[in-house]
Amino acid sequence: MGKGNTSMKKQVGKIILCLLTITMVFVNFTLSTKATDYDLSQYISQVALEYEKDGSYIAYDQSALVDQTKLRFNITAALPKSSLDVNNSIRLTMPDHLALEDTVAPVSAIYSYAGESHDYSRDGPIGSYTVKDHQITVTINNPQDDTLNVYLQINTTLNQLTFTNNEVTLAFSAPSTTITIKKATETTEAQTNETQTTPKTVKRAPLKANSNTGDPIMISGNINDLVKSGLSGSYQLVGKTTVDKNIGNIGSPININNDVTIDLNGNKLQLYDKTFFYIKSGKHLTIIDSQADNYKPTVTDAEGVGKRSILTTEKDSQDNRNIPSILDYYVTEPNVNGTTTNDTTKKYTVDFTNAGRIFSETGEVGNQDSTFMIEKGGTLDFKSGVAYNTGPHIVATKGDGTGTATLNLSGGYLIGNRSNNVIWNNAGNVLNISGGVITNGYAENGGGIYNNAADNSATGGGTINMTGGIITGNEAYNDGNDSTANRFSGGGIYMKSGILNISGDAYITNNTKSSGNSTFNHYSVHGGGGVAADNDSQVNMSGGYVTGNKSNEAGGGLYIGYYSQDGLAKLTLTGGVIASNIAQTGEGGGIRIGGSGRGVIRATSKDNPIYITNNTTNTG
Repeated sequence: MGKGNTSMKKQVGKIILCLLTITMVFVNFTLSTKATDYDLSQYISQVALEYEKDGSYIAYDQSALVDQTKLRFNITAALPKSSLDVNNSIRLTMPDHLALEDTVAPVSAIYSYAGESHDYSRDGPIGSYTVKDHQITVTINNPQDDTLNVYLQINTTLNQLTFTNNEVTLAFSAPSTTITIKKATETTEAQTNETQTTPKTVKRAPLKANSNTGDPIMISGNINDLVKSGLSGSYQLVGKTTVDKNIGNIGSPININNDVTIDLNGNKLQLYDKTFFYIKSGKHLTIIDSQADNYKPTVTDAEGVGKRSILTTEKDSQDNRNIPSILDYYVTEPNVNGTTTNDTTKKYTVDFTNAGRIFSETGEVGNQDSTFMIEKGGTLDFKSGVAYNTGPHIVATKGDGTGTATLNLSGGYLIGNRSNNVIWNNAGNVLNISGGVITNGYAENGGGIYNNAADNSATGGGTINMTGGIITGNEAYNDGNDSTANRFSGGGIYMKSGILNISGDAYITNNTKSSGNSTFNHYSVHGGGGVAADNDSQVNMSGGYVTGNKSNEAGGGLYIGYYSQDGLAKLTLTGGVIASNIAQTGEGGGIRIGGSGRGVIRATSKDNPIYITNNTTNTG
């Protein structure tokens, strides 16, 4: 693919610290006088904030939130072993305005390293954390390797913050990120219109690129001159808007050198002549469509599983290019009935007539083949709207450079044109998927998402945190003998290496591995209608749904491990639903774990059950 990957240190550990019952923690990673050389802050690579809405967590979108709103931070850090003190500890320093209580709690997780996996429900915890004197101190028992990958999920509620002028700003030192949370307040129309006196509750803050920007700049027509002078702040489309080769040459990037928000506002943004967005390190691009409520899907019943999405396009009246007009995609939904599920497939139809749509036509050249190219250290927040590319990918993260390239997908539609993977994620980078639809991908491996390994390696890949959203209607095609170069696997996701975390309301559904046929000398060597995990990949499923996927060979839902690979692919299943998947000619309708794979299925709580139901293996 020519993505220019570089080698990274082998990922040797993962700690999940779930501080789910602590009611006093809200994190500010700005370095303070209490920080030491061992402060965790300087090693943070990614921060995401979510809030609870209608029973689900979604990415924070600058809404004004009311008291008792549940907040959740997802924080990733890469710790060199040398960063630990003599007690194998490292500190997290809090701001003084937070109300903290002293506490001690165990860390319950799986910590994998150097080919081993320990079930700490049997062996004991990997460490502990303490909260004291406005600090969280994390202690790791017997760290084994030079680099430790730490993932913290910290929950709190809004009323535990101290507000100044009804907002609080949280600054993160690494990466450089500022999040301003606004508190919903009671105001009256009389404050803005003297002729009205009826009280009105303000529920949402105005959309801004950051707390310092004014009203968005209105744009339409050709914006080449604006792009060449540099985008900065917040923009809103008020008509069809175009960019073409006159910003440079064919295939020139729209460089995001500052933090930028673009509101599509129900209009078209069309990138001609292979132009594309290039998000620079340390910079942030946010895409929204304030008219998203005008094109909600309609739902009807459907039959069968493994159903590919159907995209209808229409000619743009001015330039004769085909742009998305209607999308049909399918979700197989389980209905729990005692110890089993009754599964039904639903057809979702979305009319994009009034949608904000980004159209691009990138070429095949590496680092120029995606609508959005994210440099390491850069961030794309895609919250709503439609993105469609006639070229290979919608989003790609770069492999070279330092830092972490991040995609936060919380809504909208990323639609391939059945020419390649919808998303290409390189080693060391992070995809946070809490909403939205990823569909219509078509590739030999990973029609929806290809999660790559480090350069010149089969290990050390990227991370996918999927807490919501839908990956559907994608396809892995072609067939061949067992080969490390050509797996022909993973309709929804192909993990060449790295970590996939599935939880919450995430759906991986109705994806297919379409080619292949198990025979006596070619039996179940490829597969994974939903997910295929290769080499040293780790798949952790604590919730979510893998449903209605189909493999013409093995592993209708999940395919873990190949006959020949580097490392040991692992599945840890502690919750969620795997249902109505089909393996047509090979092994494992729901789950297939190969000779170089390992699986742990552990039901730890009646409140978080596991359902593996109604899967089919049609091997005859």
